[in-house]
Amino acid sequence: MKTVAVVNHKGGVGKTTTAVCLSGALVKRGKRILLLDLDPQASASKWLEGDDTGRALVDTLLDDSDLLPLVCQTPSGIDLIPCGVQFAGFDRDAGGEPGGEFFLRQAIERLPADAWDFLLLDCPPSLNLTSVSALVAADVMLGRFPKKNFPHQAVEAGRIRISHLGNSGWRSSLLSTARIAFLPSVMPF
Repeated sequence: MKTVAVVNHKGGVGKTTTAVCLSGALVKRGKRILLLDLDPQASASKWLEGDDTGRALVDTLLDDSDLLPLVCQTPSGIDLIPCGVQFAGFDRDAGGEPGGEFFLRQAIERLPADAWDFLLLDCPPSLNLTSVSALVAADVMLGRFPKKNFPHQAVEAGRIRISHLGNSGWRSSLLSTARIAFLPSVMPF
């Protein structure tokens, strides 16, 4: 399972739209997808008809528990770990814990690796502990950067992370699917 973090520190740039539509496009290509909503606004969860307060996700990450019981199937064929407003407490609760930025990665590592082809992480619109945790857990960062007011610093930070990926087949497949779903707005990693 390859983990993709969809991130940007700004709201309204299409992170959730990218995460949900790319998930749907990958499902149409026969891939098994798990989408983990990490945004307390829960837009991806609402879009995919998932319902949760977010407290179960916080408790799972803080208690070093298994994410698998939180997975729900959606009508679209995308598996979802939903989120909700109470997930906003994760940054506060985990921020004082040593290694809090690794809690998400450790929980993801306990998921059955062969159950899904891709795990997409829909991140909140900030560079908080949740977003940092997603980047620590991810194999690749997919950023949404509008042409207007292009945030060069965020792109440079992404290039550093992405530069460790090398050329692998799954990376090409993901980029190809993203180009089909979003056409000219997709840049190579």
